[in-house]
Amino acid sequence: MILIRVVVALTVALTAAAAPGFAQDADEPAPMWRVDLSRLEDDLARLEGCFELAGQFDDGAGEERCVGVVVERCRDEIGEDAATTTGGARRCNWRGIAAWEEALDDVLVALRAELAGEQRDALEAAQAAWDAYMLANVRARAAHLTGPLGGVVAGGVRARMTAERAVELRAFRRETERR
Repeated sequence: MILIRVVVALTVALTAAAAPGFAQDADEPAPMWRVDLSRLEDDLARLEGCFELAGQFDDGAGEERCVGVVVERCRDEIGEDAATTTGGARRCNWRGIAAWEEALDDVLVALRAELAGEQRDALEAAQAAWDAYMLANVRARAAHLTGPLGGVVAGGVRARMTAERAVELRAFRRETERR
């Protein structure tokens, strides 16, 4: 029983620390993907443009086609040679994480304002579970790698999973608006 409580407490602590929109202590350094946000506004505009374009197609792909748009744009900007280095790959993954965490936080704020009672509680539980799953998946995917490559894989997984979650919750929000 004590082990279960420790695991639950640890999961909650790790989830809260990495959750988008979570208040960060002033003494703690920003996550790596929050250190240089000089391109964030451009990346968010790119996402919005992609969302608008995706809405014009009726092929079932929808906003899922936007998942890699920030990372790919970054790779194009820095060039193929730089994008294939661990430093370049990390930089582009971090830009993707930062932009998609903003998009995810925006949709969570909207949903939290629109939902109430059991629906809001269910959203909070689902988001906490997703945060824990995402962090565990990032660790699992990078655990077998040593050195800088593990960080590249971890960043790529986190960027993709955060993008997919934001797209999923944007679709959920549209569904709730139709009701």
